[in-house]
Amino acid sequence: MLDSIVRSAQKVWLSSSESDTDKDLKPSPLIKKWDVQHINQEPITVSRVELEQLKDHKGPAIDANKQGDFAVKGGTGILEAQSRNPLWAFAKYRLGASQMQDYALYSDNLMRGNFLHRAMELICALVRSHDDLQRISSNNRLSALVEQAVAQAASESLQTIKSETLLRLESARAIKIIRSWLSIEEQRIPYSIQSSELGHNFHINGLQINIRLDRVDQLNVHEYQEPQSKGKPYPLVLIDYKTGKSKPGFANSWSRERPIDIQLPLYAVSQRENNIVGLVFVQLHASNVKASGVSNIDLGIDGVSLISKVSKLSSFSWDELMQHWEKSLKEIATEFVSGVAINSFYDEDDMRFCDVMPFLRLNQEEPSNE
Repeated sequence: MLDSIVRSAQKVWLSSSESDTDKDLKPSPLIKKWDVQHINQEPITVSRVELEQLKDHKGPAIDANKQGDFAVKGGTGILEAQSRNPLWAFAKYRLGASQMQDYALYSDNLMRGNFLHRAMELICALVRSHDDLQRISSNNRLSALVEQAVAQAASESLQTIKSETLLRLESARAIKIIRSWLSIEEQRIPYSIQSSELGHNFHINGLQINIRLDRVDQLNVHEYQEPQSKGKPYPLVLIDYKTGKSKPGFANSWSRERPIDIQLPLYAVSQRENNIVGLVFVQLHASNVKASGVSNIDLGIDGVSLISKVSKLSSFSWDELMQHWEKSLKEIATEFVSGVAINSFYDEDDMRFCDVMPFLRLNQEEPSNE
């Protein structure tokens, strides 16, 4: 390699230090075969120049007519990143920057999460309502049905696991988790599953967002509606499965001026014409199977609280909360479309999973915190 460098020009200078403080140094063995020439260089005097600083917090706006491979593509992650740190969103979704992936092709947690999501999707296809669940359970067919769904999900999602023992353990874990959740579902007020893993496109202030929600349930009886909502469509409950161990902290995230963890709020905003009455997280983990969330009516699900009982959200009525989300998310979408890329964040914890941290250089500058 060094020989190639030396042949790259008519004259190539290779330099080395003669001393380090009071210690004499010899040339590196790499350059020892060439004659040494001592250069007497007069010190160069450089006058002080004031550095000019240019704060550039905005990129070019998105051309609404731009199509094809150069169009901005993404799901809720676009608005999620823009809300947490606008420069993060600009770097990732406008410039295409991203963190290099680890050599491991597939993490155990990601594989397990996909496996459980697929198993729940198959369950929802087989058990379409609260009536179905109670009938199948009373006929002692629920265990067989869960095992069937888990076996199919395992064949599709756990292909990289070659050990039969590990496959049995993962399947047994999933069966236990799903049975625990279905026992909670049996205690709910009557419902039917309107959709499962259904995606749709949502246009918000010039930005097209691809949204996919784990599940949407319809409550089957009008008497569970608030009096002022009589005449509206049947109430809907939005459900998002979480397969991690940590409990979602939705109250702080959703009450902020710039909300985060926005998948459920964004889906609710996109369905404002429908009668959304509850947003529910379902934690599917071996150590804890439970629900959490907020609702406008009593859903009969432990862990899901009325909005008036959630301290961070109790200052809002249900309609006011929806309006807050709609206003905030539209403003955030407008920011992204117009090219706003300021390097700011609300809380350091918002940046915990940022995949373009070296680009943001937060350790080298003082970002403006909101």
